[in-house]
Amino acid sequence: YLLGDFKTGEILEEKDIDSLRAIASTSKILTVYVVLDEAKKGNISLDDKVTIDRETALIGGSSYELKEGEIHTVKDLIKAALVVSGNDSVFALSKFISGSETEFVKLMGKKLDELGIVDYELVNSSGLPNYTINKQNMMSTRGLFQLTRNILMEYPEILEITSTPEIVEEQREFKEKNT
Repeated sequence: YLLGDFKTGEILEEKDIDSLRAIASTSKILTVYVVLDEAKKGNISLDDKVTIDRETALIGGSSYELKEGEIHTVKDLIKAALVVSGNDSVFALSKFISGSETEFVKLMGKKLDELGIVDYELVNSSGLPNYTINKQNMMSTRGLFQLTRNILMEYPEILEITSTPEIVEEQREFKEKNT
């Protein structure tokens, strides 16, 4: 556990915060951070449209229930990632930005390096375990504290997105409460 001061970054109390632990869907914090950075750099726009391919539509776990051929904005996919923990949403974003999830994971690692976070292992953009290689995204509690503190300082609008109670899209017959 870790109890820290958000404003100063000071760690007030902790226990075993440097061991690597599975971070599962909290991986999406890092994924969204990279996406927002790409928008800030002008490499993409939050209004860019992303066409969903078959591979993305087949992603399992927590889902925005994306269908092949649908078109969604980057902004909508970010919202789905943060509100319903859409594995398919972050996969679509990773492919849109880097051409492949493998290349996007390199950007994720680069971001952690920039933040001075050294204790991590990354496999994908979603946090789903990869049973083929028997690995999953890992980070220390200290690293996760640094990551969340930094993204909230740089992109405080995330708090507005994550306070959305549910996503309802009648035209897609989609309704899911905030996870």
